[in-house]
Amino acid sequence: MKKIAGILFIVFFISNNIFAQINKDGLPFFTKYTDKEYGEAGQIWAITQDNRGVMYFGCNYGLKTYDGKTWKNYNNNHSTRVNSLISDNKGSVYYGAEGDFGVLLNDSWGKITFHSLYLDKNSGDSINFGTVWKTLIADNKVYFQAFEELFYCDLPLKFDKDTILLNDIKTIKPQSLFHLSFSVDNQFYIREWEKGICKIVNDKLELIPGGEKFAFLRVYVMLPFDDHRILIGTREKGFFLFDKTKKKNAITPFNFDNNEEIINSTIYNGVKLPNGNFVIGTLADGIFIFDKSGTILNHFSNKTGLPSQYILTLYLNKNSPNPQLWFVNQDNGIFRADIFGTFSVWNKNMGIEGIVNDIINYKGNTYVADNNNLLLLNTKSRSPNFKNIYSENQNIWKFLKFNIPESKKSKLLMASYSGLYEIKDTVVSKIADINNIHELFQSVNKPNRLYIGSDEGISYVEFSGNTWSKPIKKEGFNNSVSSILETDKYLGLGIDNKGVFILDDFEDKNITLIDSSRGLPLLGSEYFLKKCNNQTIIINGSGLHYITDSLTAEKFDFFGDTYCDKSNGIFTFIEDDDAYWMSVYSNDENNLNHRLIRFLDKKNRIKDSVFAKILPTKSTLCIYPDNNYVWISNEGGLYKFNKKTQKNYETVYNTIISKVITANDSVLFKGNFIDNKTGSFLFSSKQPDNDIPELSFKNNKLIFEWAAPFFEKENETKYSFRLIGESDKWSKWSVKTDTRFTNLFEGDYIFEVKARNIYNTESTIAQYKFSVLPPWYRTIWAYILFLIAGVLIILLIIKLYTKKLKRENEKLEQIVKERTAEIRMQNEEITAQRDEIQAQKDVVEKAKDKIERQQKSIMDSIHYASRIQEAVLPPDEYLNRILGEHFVLFRPRDIVSGDFYWATESGSKTVIVAADCTGHGVPGAFMSMLGMSFLNEIVNKDGILQANIILNRLRENVKKSLRQTGKENEAKDGMDIAVCILDKTEMKIQYAGAYNPLLIIRNNEISRIKADRMPIGIYLREKESFTNNIIDVKKGDLLYIFSDGYVDQFGGENDSKIRSAKFKELLMENHKKSLAEQKAALVKFLEEWMNHTDDTGRKYKQVDDILVIGIEI
Repeated sequence: MKKIAGILFIVFFISNNIFAQINKDGLPFFTKYTDKEYGEAGQIWAITQDNRGVMYFGCNYGLKTYDGKTWKNYNNNHSTRVNSLISDNKGSVYYGAEGDFGVLLNDSWGKITFHSLYLDKNSGDSINFGTVWKTLIADNKVYFQAFEELFYCDLPLKFDKDTILLNDIKTIKPQSLFHLSFSVDNQFYIREWEKGICKIVNDKLELIPGGEKFAFLRVYVMLPFDDHRILIGTREKGFFLFDKTKKKNAITPFNFDNNEEIINSTIYNGVKLPNGNFVIGTLADGIFIFDKSGTILNHFSNKTGLPSQYILTLYLNKNSPNPQLWFVNQDNGIFRADIFGTFSVWNKNMGIEGIVNDIINYKGNTYVADNNNLLLLNTKSRSPNFKNIYSENQNIWKFLKFNIPESKKSKLLMASYSGLYEIKDTVVSKIADINNIHELFQSVNKPNRLYIGSDEGISYVEFSGNTWSKPIKKEGFNNSVSSILETDKYLGLGIDNKGVFILDDFEDKNITLIDSSRGLPLLGSEYFLKKCNNQTIIINGSGLHYITDSLTAEKFDFFGDTYCDKSNGIFTFIEDDDAYWMSVYSNDENNLNHRLIRFLDKKNRIKDSVFAKILPTKSTLCIYPDNNYVWISNEGGLYKFNKKTQKNYETVYNTIISKVITANDSVLFKGNFIDNKTGSFLFSSKQPDNDIPELSFKNNKLIFEWAAPFFEKENETKYSFRLIGESDKWSKWSVKTDTRFTNLFEGDYIFEVKARNIYNTESTIAQYKFSVLPPWYRTIWAYILFLIAGVLIILLIIKLYTKKLKRENEKLEQIVKERTAEIRMQNEEITAQRDEIQAQKDVVEKAKDKIERQQKSIMDSIHYASRIQEAVLPPDEYLNRILGEHFVLFRPRDIVSGDFYWATESGSKTVIVAADCTGHGVPGAFMSMLGMSFLNEIVNKDGILQANIILNRLRENVKKSLRQTGKENEAKDGMDIAVCILDKTEMKIQYAGAYNPLLIIRNNEISRIKADRMPIGIYLREKESFTNNIIDVKKGDLLYIFSDGYVDQFGGENDSKIRSAKFKELLMENHKKSLAEQKAALVKFLEEWMNHTDDTGRKYKQVDDILVIGIEI
C-alpha cells in the first residue's frame, strides 16, 4: 500500500508539474525600439545602464546610448564592434570589443570617448586575441575575457595627467581556449574548454569542486540560486546546481517541469530577478521565466507576439525599484518588458482581437464579449488563451448571472445585437428575439423577472418551471434603453440622449423624466444607473448625480466636486469589495484626457489615479473585479490588474542635461561631467567646481537640451526648468525637452531642470552652472580707464575755459570803457526824449478814453440787437405747442447770431426752418432779420405752404433786396437753409433745402435727404426751382435739421472737425433717449470736443454759430 501511495504521489506530482500553467495572468507590457529610432546598429550584443539611468547598447557599429529621449551613437577608433559592457556602482562603463577593451571616458566637452586600456599597456605590441566576449566586475576587479586570453586589473582605475592607465593589467592564458565567464556573488568564474569551470586563486586558474563536469558542456548561464548554491545552465544537458560549501558531490541536476523543452530551446543567456525567479533567453524558443522549483511561470515567444525566438541579449536594470527586463530579438529591435508591473496584457496571440465589451467569471469560467465573438478562457491549456465558442455578425454587449429564485442555482445570460441568449459551458441557445439589447437587469421586486433594455424600448421575460416566457414589451415606449435599475420604490431607465425615466413599475403609464429641468445636466448621449452609498446615482457626461425622493437630480459629491461639476464625464462606474472604480474623461474637446481612477479604503475614499497611467489613454469600456484581479478593457485592448502586486511609484530617477549649445551653434557641453580631481577621469553625476565655463558676452545666448531616463511612456514625461540668476520661478510642466535663453546679462547662472513621470513622481534636479562675462566696456579696467579719461578731459576743459575767460575779461574791460562814454552821451539824449514822450503819452490817453466810450456804446447797441433777435425768434411756448416733442440747440458764436430758426402753423400744417446766413455776428444778424422778415411775408402773409416755392420766393427777395445781379466783385451774401412742412393729417412732410440736408431716423436706421447745391442768394449755376421732397412719416420718426456750425467745429485729439459721419453716429447712439436728453448729449460731446488743446496749448474756441433742431413725430 505504501508503494502504491508513493507511486500515486509521484504521478500526481508529475501531472501537476506537466500542466503547470504559464502566462496564466497574461503578458507583461512590452515596448519595442526599432532601428528607425536608434539607427543602424547591425547586431546588438550587450546592454548595461550607468548610475544616472542612461542605457548603453554595444553593437556591430559601435556604442549606442538612450536617455529616454535621444539615441546617440559613438564609434571606437580601435574596433568597430562592441561585444560586452558592464558598469560599476560609481557609474563607470567598461567595454569589450574585437581586439580591444577599455573604459568609456569623457572628453573636455563631456562627450563619451572610448579609452583603450589594452593600448595603454601594449601600444607597440601586435594584438594576439580576438573578440572580448565578456566584460565583468567581481572582487573589486574588472575582467575582460576573450577566447584566447583573460585580462583583469584592480579598481578603481587611476590615470596620469595624460589619461594613461597607472594600474597594472594582469593576464591569464588558457591551455586550450576559454569559453565564457561569469560574475556570481562577487566571485569570478570562467569555463575553459577541456578543463571545466574555474575560479582565480592567487592569479591562477583553479577548478571548482566538480567543475571538470563542464569540460565539454557549454555553459551559458551562472546565476546565484541561494546563499550557497549557483544555478548553472548548459546547452547540452540543461541546468545544474553548484553547492559552494561542498568539496564532493557539489554538482547536482536541476530539473524543470519539462526538461526537454528547456534543453531543446538552446540556452544562451540569463538573469536572476529580485523576487528569486530566473529569466532564461534562448536561441530557439524565446524567453522563459521560472521559479526555484523549476516551474515555468512565463514563456515569451513568437506564439505570444515576439517577432523572433532568437534572444541574443538579456539585461535587468536593477537601478530601479521596479526592474525592467531588456532584451534583443535578432534583427527585430530592442525590447523592454515591465515584468514587475501590476498590469498584464491579453493580445491577439492569446485570442483577443477586437474591443471587449464585457467580462464575467461564471462558475470558474471566464467569458469575454469581444465585438461579435463570445470567447472562453481555455484554462486546460498549458498556456491559457481565449477560444472562440460563438460568433455573430453584430456586437455582443452584456453578460448577467441570473439567480433562480428560491434556489441556489443560476443561469448565465448574454445580450447581443440579435437577441437574448443562455450560455451553458460552451453551448449558446437563444431565449428571445429582441434587436440590439444593451442592458439586462434581474428584478428586485419580482426576482423571476428579467428586464431587457434595447433599441426598441424595455421588455421583460420571466423564468418559471425551468422555462422562459415570451418577451413582454412596454407598449408605446420606443426609446433606446441603455441602463436599468429597480428599487423598492421605482423602476429607473437610462434613455439615450434624453435622461432618466422613472416609473412606479413596469405597467405604470405615468413617466417622470429627469433631465435638465429636474437638475440633470444633459451632457453625453448615454445615462447609466448604479447604486452607491445607498443612493441611486446617474452616470453621464456631466459626472455623478443622485436621484432624490422628489425625483430630481442633485450633485453626488461623495467623491468630491470634481466628479459632479460638469468638468468631467464618467463613462464607467464599478463598486468592488475594497474600492470604487471609475472611468473618467475631461469635457474638453481639445483634450479628453481619458483616465481610470480608483478610490481605495471605501470609508475614506483615498484617490489613486496613478496606478493605471501605464494603460493607453483610451476610454475604459469595462471594469470587472475578479477576486484578487480586476479585468479592464478599453479601446486599446484587454488588461488584467493584480491587486496584490505592490508597485513603487516613488521611483528615484534622474534628469540629465544632455547638451548645451552657444549662440554660434558650437557645443559647450555634451551631456557628461568628468571628475579628474581623483585622477580617475571617470564619469561624475555632478558638475565639478573647476569645470564651470565662463562665456564671453557675445556668447550670451544658450540652448539647453535635457532628458530623463525613466522608461515607462517616456514620451509623456514632463519637465520644468528655471535659470537662477534670471528668474527663480519654475516653468510650467511640459513635454518640451529644450529651451533657449537670449541676451543674458553678465553674471553667474545656474540652469536647473527636473522631470515628472506618468506617475507624477518628480526626478532629482539636474544643474549646469556657468558665468557670462561682461563686455569689455563694462569691465573694471574699462571703468578705471573711463575715469582717468574723464578726469583728463575735465582738467583740459578747465584749462581751456580759464584761458578763454582771461581773453574775454580783457576784451570786456575795453568794451566797458567805450560803452561808458557812449552811455554818458545817450543819457543826455534820453533825458530830452523822455520829455517829448511824456507829452505824446498825454495825447494817447485822451484818445484811449474816447475809444473806450465809443466801444461801450457799440457793445450796448449789439446787446440790444441780441435782445431784439431773441424776441423775433419763436418763443419756446409757441414751439412746444406747434411742434410737440422737440429740442433746439442754438449757440451763437458772438453776441448776435447769423443762424436763426423760424416756425409757424397754418391749419394742419406746421412750418419749421433752420437757416445759416452769410457771416456771423452783426452782419449775420442783419441777414437773419432780413430772412425772418421775408419768411413772415411769404408764409404768413401770402399763405405759401409749399417748401420749394418758399425757398424760390425767399431767394428772389434776397437777391432783390441786396441788389445782386451777378456782376464781378459784387457781394455774394445769402443763406443756407432747410425748410420742413409737417402735415399732421396726412402724416407727410415736405422738405426743401439750400445746402442744409434733412436727417430722419426710423427703425434704428438713419437716412439723409439731400439738399439742393445752391444757396439763397445769387448763384451762377442756380436752378430755376428748388426741389420739393415729399416724405411719408410715422409716429416715432425723428427729424433733424441743422446748420454747418456743429459739424465744422474743430477740436478732439487730432485737431479735426466733428464732421457729418460723427454727427450721425452721435444721433444714432442717443436716438432712443428723450429729445431733451439728446440735446444734453450733443452739448456734452461738443464741450468735451472743444475742451482739448491745440498745438499752442490753448483750448479750442467756437468757430461758427451752431444750430440743431430735433423733432419727434
